[in-house]
Amino acid sequence: MSTSPIAVAETIVLLLVAGVALGWLARRLSAPEPVLLVAAGAALAFVPGLESITLDPELVLLVFVAPLLYADGFFAPIRELRRNAVSIGLLASVLVIATAAGVGVVAHYVIDLPWAVAFALGGALSATDALAPVQVLDSVAAEPQLVAVVKGESLFNDGVAFSLVSVAGAAAASQSFHLAAGLLELVVAIGGGVGAGVAVAWLVGHLRRRTDEITIEAGISLLTPFLAYVAAELVHGSGILAAVAAGLWVGHHSYGYVDPLARLEIRSAWRVISFVLNALLFLLVGLQARDIIAAVGQPAGRVLLAGAAITLAVVGLRLAWALTIAPAWRGAASRLSSAVSPPSSRPWRIALGWSGVRGSVALAAALAIPRTLDGGGALPGRDLVIVLTLLVILATLLGQGLTLRPLVRRLGLTDREAIEAEERLATHTASHVALEALPEVADRHGLDTEERYWLEREYELRTLQSHDGSDGTARIVLEAAARTDFELHGAAREAILDLEERGEVRSEVAQEVIRRLDMGSARLRH
Repeated sequence: MSTSPIAVAETIVLLLVAGVALGWLARRLSAPEPVLLVAAGAALAFVPGLESITLDPELVLLVFVAPLLYADGFFAPIRELRRNAVSIGLLASVLVIATAAGVGVVAHYVIDLPWAVAFALGGALSATDALAPVQVLDSVAAEPQLVAVVKGESLFNDGVAFSLVSVAGAAAASQSFHLAAGLLELVVAIGGGVGAGVAVAWLVGHLRRRTDEITIEAGISLLTPFLAYVAAELVHGSGILAAVAAGLWVGHHSYGYVDPLARLEIRSAWRVISFVLNALLFLLVGLQARDIIAAVGQPAGRVLLAGAAITLAVVGLRLAWALTIAPAWRGAASRLSSAVSPPSSRPWRIALGWSGVRGSVALAAALAIPRTLDGGGALPGRDLVIVLTLLVILATLLGQGLTLRPLVRRLGLTDREAIEAEERLATHTASHVALEALPEVADRHGLDTEERYWLEREYELRTLQSHDGSDGTARIVLEAAARTDFELHGAAREAILDLEERGEVRSEVAQEVIRRLDMGSARLRH
């Protein structure tokens, strides 16, 4: 029976409503959003009468994964990633390959998956999802290095994981594998993806320098991950790595060519888009449960046992890496070169080992495994791979996602006061530099002493606020000014709307003036 487009649209609207509600609930409960989203999606899958939505692998990668990873790259802490490049690089390469191999062996011997299909499963499950652990780590003010490594690993290992799935999936479909050809395909996928992503980002940067229209800039920004993905696919590169590379490049260079107002609006737009896409994708992942389980012709007990064994392999390999292999390598390398830092503390490594949550990207990778053999017929074990992937996602999200917060606290890796001290330092430094530059800049633009007073006073208050703590005079003055401005802003907005109502100003003018008032008011409150 064909699926009604209206029924699918209604289901998507329902999922969006559920996503927003669950996002609000997750914040109220201080729980990671993906945990509630996947659990709710799985529950919705068994609601009678709810339209089933089949996820097309290519569509998922292009519409969901590419923009989400682009946004992750765009907001990534570049300098932290650079400082931890060695750790991130090893996690995103050696550990990915080790996980793919280890899971492949377990899956083959525990539930008789063909070798190529088993390694494709391992490749899919080597992709970590940073959303849940980063939400937890940020909420408890965890060490910035730990957060950066978890973010960076997820950014880069996704592309490598998809490349491994592509190679293993092709071998499974053709029922043959040539090592040299497989390695060449992997190198082309990685190199072509990164190269295409950087090239598109560079071109986008030059285009955005030639316009000062915010809507045009926003449109170019929203198109960037899709352009990077398609460009990479044309050269047989990894579209996922292309989106990541483009996001990192644009995020790092945008301060040089994007107007501050445009940057604020575009960053806000990307945060909303990321929230909506993440919510929808995690709910869709859970919603697959009914159809996926129905398609597997295996006893439920055997599948659950295999899922548990594979979950143990995924978690165990990561913990073994974090607690033994990584510190051993760092210890040896630091003795040979002062450029390599010594191993991190054991609590830090335990937290890193427990942060390897699997999420929607892993399911997208599993869905990318070919459905059919090259010679015709269904690819054996594909449906089972998707079920096992979903089981591991649920197990790690619930098991690790819900226990990471108390674990990090118990390990003593949180420091809320450090964040507040750093914020005061950054505020003081920025305000001090601005005050020093104010006379010369104001003179250059013809702003006399009286006209520049309000700017000078604002920066002076922010400088004082960085010294006097949370209840000092400067903070009280700024908060009082914000409250006063809020009421003045309301009065000004009503006056503009009244002019519009009487027909004295056109609607576009009224909305533009209100937008400017909004931006000025937000300056005081943030």
